[in-house]
Formats: sequence, structure tokens, C-alpha cells
Amino acid sequence: MNKIDIFNETDFLIDKMDIIEIIRIITKELSIKKYHLACSFMSQEAILGINKTHLGHDYYTDIITFNYGNENGKLEAEFYISPEEAENNSKRFKVKLKSELIRLIIHGILHCIGFNDKTNNEKKEMRMKENELINIIPNRLKVIA
Repeated sequence: MNKIDIFNETDFLIDKMDIIEIIRIITKELSIKKYHLACSFMSQEAILGINKTHLGHDYYTDIITFNYGNENGKLEAEFYISPEEAENNSKRFKVKLKSELIRLIIHGILHCIGFNDKTNNEKKEMRMKENELINIIPNRLKVIA
């Protein structure tokens, strides 16, 4: 049985059911049949702490993904997303916050299935796949209330 856990430790109003629906749409589109995913929305400082402690990086980021593998065909992963950083990105790239949060969820899932973004070519390939997937999310989803 598939499982999606959503946690919100921020003041941002996140519609958990919309996030679950987004994940279901993306996993179906990517043919990920079995999964247990946890998506936590956290403050910039909490993300920084995770980045320092677990990855040895001393900087803010919008998403951190921990992929625990694909044992027995089941994807298990955690995503830590900073709505504050997403909001900063949405202003910088002149997109709606909703779109940026959806992109981050897609980005995390893509990392789990083998996409990387270290080189320019990898970034380009990942961005193209993100754009393809973001366009299948119905406009009716609220994400932020």
C-alpha cells in the first residue's frame, strides 16, 4: 500500500490533501507504483540545520531530499521543503508560490528516480522534466490557502 505523510512546521497554510494529490499525480505519471514518501515543510533555519548536520553544507536551500532506496520496487524517501525559500524563488523567477512549491515536490521525486542537477546538462534535463510534469497538475489545486 502506498503512503504519503505530510508535515507542516511553518506558518504557511499548506493544503495537505492538495500536496498528496500532486504526489499521486506525479508518481503515476512517472510509473512509480509503490512508495512511501514523507514531505515536511520547515523553516529556513530548520532546513539549514538539516543541511549542516546531514550534508555538511552551510547554506540555505529550498529542498533537501533523502532517498532511502527502492527496495522490492518500493520507493522510500523524505523531502524537506522551505516555503520561505520557495517564496524567495517565486519572486526571483516571477512565478506563483503555488507553482514553485509544485516544482520542488517534482524536483524531489525526480532526484529519487535518478535525475541529478550537478552539471549544466543535468540541470537542463531536470528542468525540462520538471516543466513537462508541472504542466499536468490541474489548476484546481490550491496548495496554499
